[in-house]
Amino acid sequence: MKKIFTLIAVILVGLTNGQECATQAEDNFGADVETSRKYISLYSSYLGQKNYQEAANFWWQAQSAAPNYKPNLYSNGVSIYQKLAGAAKKAKDTAQTIGYADTLFKVYDLWIETYGDCYKTQMKYANDRVKYFPKDFEVSYAKYKSAFAFYSLDKVRSSWVQKYFTTAYMMVRNKKIECDEILELYDFLTGICDEKSLTDKNFVTAQKTLDKYVAPCASCDKLEELFKPKFEASPDDVKLMEKIVGMMGGRKCTDSEFYIVVVEKIYGLTPSYKSARGLALYYYNKKEYNKAAKFFEEALTLTEDETEKLKLYSPLVNIYASTGNCSKRIQYAGMIGSNEKNAAIANCIAGKAPSCGNTKVLRSFGYCLALDYAEKSGGKVSSAQIKAWKKSLPTSQELFFDGFEVGQTVPVPCWKGEQTKVRVQN
Repeated sequence: MKKIFTLIAVILVGLTNGQECATQAEDNFGADVETSRKYISLYSSYLGQKNYQEAANFWWQAQSAAPNYKPNLYSNGVSIYQKLAGAAKKAKDTAQTIGYADTLFKVYDLWIETYGDCYKTQMKYANDRVKYFPKDFEVSYAKYKSAFAFYSLDKVRSSWVQKYFTTAYMMVRNKKIECDEILELYDFLTGICDEKSLTDKNFVTAQKTLDKYVAPCASCDKLEELFKPKFEASPDDVKLMEKIVGMMGGRKCTDSEFYIVVVEKIYGLTPSYKSARGLALYYYNKKEYNKAAKFFEEALTLTEDETEKLKLYSPLVNIYASTGNCSKRIQYAGMIGSNEKNAAIANCIAGKAPSCGNTKVLRSFGYCLALDYAEKSGGKVSSAQIKAWKKSLPTSQELFFDGFEVGQTVPVPCWKGEQTKVRVQN
């Protein structure tokens, strides 16, 4: 998708601070060819043997003898110190890790000084800076910003996307850039994730990182400011509309007029889980429960993803609790889990208890049954509710006058087939 590389701010910075990577047709052994060949051969031999310490020693002599040998000299130098610093970090030797990391960046500086600050070097530099000097996020952010302007989409890695956006988050957090900039970057990197996730699921994880770290800047007003011009420019772009609905819905910006315009548009073009859920959330927040239930239930038919379905059950339980539809309330509570189902049953029984029985004692059997189910709900029924139900139980004297005994098993009025044990107030 070529358009995701047209983010103007990124490209302008890239053109200012980045460049194509240098190539060299012939090896340059410098003035003393024999000495240069000797040290290049020695460091290369030790590098091939994975003896990185000896390779490092001879690398510096090779670099001193032939600094313009070829770009690969510096690429190998970086690799050597990446290995040494990585091993020290794994061994939890902080002092040695910092020492090797400092030297690693001296190699980078020599590379840039000799062959220029090209985008591949910038990407390597940024990744290592994040790894060894995470507090130096301002430098890493600048390097990523320039490097991403030159990298082709097929070469971009998911880990780079995550690290770049994490540094952007730190920039915002430390007031180095404004929210507008991270929102533009979010849009840019989301475009990459959209495209790459079709063939590489690691970009799905990368997108979750973007969604997590954009949150402090993703106010409803900012999201509308970001997406409204794009929607007006491409009013039939279904992918864009799905992104708008997903972002604004996820940030609970469902009261926005812009949001509902987009949701209704995408739903009219191609009904989907996201558009149906978007409409459901809009009506749910407005307490128009009949409409909300219709779209929530339609959304359930438009996805096979159980994780997405789980997001719909709780609001459906709440809707049917508000409308007094016990069978539906219990049905959707059961989709969440057995504890939730028992809690829903308990609440439904208790809600109906005042009208089930022509004496206080008979009516109390409903509360006794509700308490039975509450005990099986794993704490999903609040202590306040349980306390209120217990207050509706009869006293021992009331129970005696009606001819019942504590612990006696009795049928429960209005609930055919259900039995409970008689209880009294404590």
